[in-house]
Amino acid sequence: MKKQGTHMQKATTRATQELENISQEMWSWLKSALRLELLNTLCGVLENSSALLAPAGGSSPGQFSIQDVEDVLRNDEILKHTLWNSLSEEMKKEKRILKLFDFYGTLAEQAVTLVKFALSQKSETRFVFQGAALPAKPLPEMLRKLQGLPEQLQNLGGGENQVDDSQWAALLAAVDAELAQQKNAGFVSLGQLIRDFLDQKPEASKAKLEEVKLMFPQQSEARQVLDACFQACWGSLQENMMPWFHAPN
Repeated sequence: MKKQGTHMQKATTRATQELENISQEMWSWLKSALRLELLNTLCGVLENSSALLAPAGGSSPGQFSIQDVEDVLRNDEILKHTLWNSLSEEMKKEKRILKLFDFYGTLAEQAVTLVKFALSQKSETRFVFQGAALPAKPLPEMLRKLQGLPEQLQNLGGGENQVDDSQWAALLAAVDAELAQQKNAGFVSLGQLIRDFLDQKPEASKAKLEEVKLMFPQQSEARQVLDACFQACWGSLQENMMPWFHAPN
């Protein structure tokens, strides 16, 4: 009986390991399938949206709206399927699917921002908003994130070369143009701020300085130079010439 018990224990251990291997293979397959489906959704929406910016256009007002974009990208049919409720405990342990959903959610929001911004820039494509207010222009930091969307989509695809961003290059071109325009405007504002500072005008406040800095990306050398220059000036002028510079507007 002892020998039989040992045999049963080994068989149970072996069966448990086999079940674990099957479980791991199942989760791995499911994650790969979901990755591909979510990637196709994102790229498909971006391609269709970009087609609207082509000279001939790619859709009619009755077929396309910003709400359509958000609904498709939100992908509730997958992300909020009732299946996940029944697997909630297993997913908390496995976590791969939950992390994938979180990652996709971030990219989907960026994709919505990209489409809204790009299509709001031309009168010919504003019909997609169906009378709703046009979005505000993204700040440089968000524009930089949108420029990096192709790389992030490659990551969503598991690192494989599955993303052809040339299919939605028109959307990215709008971002590049806006970044260049904001950068030029930033330097103009920076020049004016420096002149106001040297002329001891009350317009050269700390609040204005922070406003101008927002026009440059976080890692921009312009921000660093701006901080360094004004920090040096503050040290020599704060008590005598321009005490008003430290007060908020």
